[in-house]
Amino acid sequence: MASSTLTVALRDIQRNKWVWSSAVLVAITVSIFITWCLNFLVAVTTAPDSFFTDLGSSKGEYVTLGSNMLVFSGVPAVIVLAIVLAGVTAQTAVAQSLWRLGGASPPQVTAMILVQAVAVCCSGVLAGVVLALPFQGRINDLLIGIGHPDAPSLPAVLSVWAMVGAVAILAALAVIAAVIPAWRAAQKSPVALRSAPDVATRPGLSYLIAVVAVFVVAVLPLFASLAGVVMVDEVALAVVVTLPLIQALAVTTALVAPWLLPLVIIAWTKPFALASSPSWRVARHMAIARIAGSAGTVAPLTLGIGLFGTFGMISATAANVSPLGASLNTLEGILLLLPVGVISGVGSIAVVVMAARQHTEDIVTLRSATATQAGTDLIMVFEALIITVSAVIIGMIPIGIEYGLLAFALASHGHDLGQIGIAIGPTALLVGVAFIGMTSALLVAARSAWRKPLVDLLADR
Repeated sequence: MASSTLTVALRDIQRNKWVWSSAVLVAITVSIFITWCLNFLVAVTTAPDSFFTDLGSSKGEYVTLGSNMLVFSGVPAVIVLAIVLAGVTAQTAVAQSLWRLGGASPPQVTAMILVQAVAVCCSGVLAGVVLALPFQGRINDLLIGIGHPDAPSLPAVLSVWAMVGAVAILAALAVIAAVIPAWRAAQKSPVALRSAPDVATRPGLSYLIAVVAVFVVAVLPLFASLAGVVMVDEVALAVVVTLPLIQALAVTTALVAPWLLPLVIIAWTKPFALASSPSWRVARHMAIARIAGSAGTVAPLTLGIGLFGTFGMISATAANVSPLGASLNTLEGILLLLPVGVISGVGSIAVVVMAARQHTEDIVTLRSATATQAGTDLIMVFEALIITVSAVIIGMIPIGIEYGLLAFALASHGHDLGQIGIAIGPTALLVGVAFIGMTSALLVAARSAWRKPLVDLLADR
């Protein structure tokens, strides 16, 4: 790549600082979690066997714990980062159109997006590593202390290779997540890309193929676990057996959210459209018109809702069918899902922050139409509400499937379906925090646009 092209790519990061800073935030969050998992695994594998013998446990149990965290929490976290990075193309459409109008070819535009994504992702990963290391000892103690509250401290071992692996994995993810939509957008005309970036960057055939591949490779084999639901002797164990399948289906639901979202928004908001206020109708129109950005916001939140909701159902149902006095160890499951919940919420809020420029343009249009500041604030709140409720509706898909799986498990062992439990506390907390975060981000963008003279905003368009 020519040095001038590289310079333009890096300089443009500053121009779209809100977009890239949001991606950095998610990369930092994911990196912190993966760093803790990798270093915990390194510490466990290098510790002497006598350390675990004194605990009355084995090294293999903690290797399994670390591996489960890396897989069952790390994979959804990485998917959230990929969703955020894929949304960068839609948010930087203006810059890409200017590159094309300036004479850049589609491969050059794609290469510049690639450089930006790798630079930003690697910076976020390195920052996450630095932030994670001071707390590594406490994380090790927390994980070692599961079931052993008086366990001695596990010495923290910081592996350079683990850090290099984290950077390499997330950098490769940045390449895949950012390049494919960037290449598709680069094939569009500059005028079409700038005038309708949402249309030009919607998921295409390549995304569909990737989702189908994930379903075939990762989800279909898990349907074999349904045989175990019938074969196991204890009904509580039959309930737990449904966990891997439903968690995989929750991930798949989040991946197909971009296609489901338009139908969901139109369906549930239509009854309110005619009798509601103009602010609601404008917010509904904005959410539908900017469907790529809305999908990028909904997908991470949908993932968190699906994972937390189904785990809560399984935990509550297992507690209901367990013998009186039996205790269930749900701490490990909570530790697996807590990072996913945090990253899902951060990812949804980050996508909203990424769209600050688009929302500024919306505010300019509304101000030109003599809208009031209070009216635009209400529109932002309604838009956040529409996105959040839509995420909840889509997130109910795996929860509904899990209800069917639990009904099958209980019926197979002669238990009443009334024993199916629902635990909505963690899910409601995630939804509430995400809604507040998205609303705050939208209101900040609106207030920022109102502080500038309308003439200056029109000149910047």
